[in-house]
Amino acid sequence: MTTTSLAPEVASPTPDLDRVAEIARQYHDDPAQLMRYLFDIQAITANSIPRDVATVVARETGLPEAKLYGFLTFYAMFSATPRGKHVVRLCTSGSCFLNGAGEVREAICERLGVDVGGTTPDGLFTVELCQCTGTCDKSPAMMIDSTTEGPLTPAAALAFLDEIAEADKE
Repeated sequence: MTTTSLAPEVASPTPDLDRVAEIARQYHDDPAQLMRYLFDIQAITANSIPRDVATVVARETGLPEAKLYGFLTFYAMFSATPRGKHVVRLCTSGSCFLNGAGEVREAICERLGVDVGGTTPDGLFTVELCQCTGTCDKSPAMMIDSTTEGPLTPAAALAFLDEIAEADKE
């Protein structure tokens, strides 16, 4: 597998637990906002909610850690392990599969130098699979962060990755 780094190598940041506590305290009396504040927290913690962060969130909100982990593991947009700044989700639905998603996945993984589930050494991209992006009419499709692209060819997918990497340098 050929590795082509799209950004300079950077170390994963250590979570700012004081900032995590500050965000969690804002929502202490509003448990219905759980998803909102977890997105806010995940944005400052390597795109993940690791155990030390979850412990702070549970302490500050009064939410049991078990309930918090149930929520985090149910939704694919959350992760307990650090991920890249940008999460590339590749659709595995029948429609995408039949229209060439395998070739798109291979091209992306080769370009980034990672397997599915891996994060690039520079911490910019993590590649994941998902069941459906809800865009079967544009298959094969992928989602990067909250943007869905399709229909894709391997070349179009790589061009989209390059655009994001370039924009990230600015």
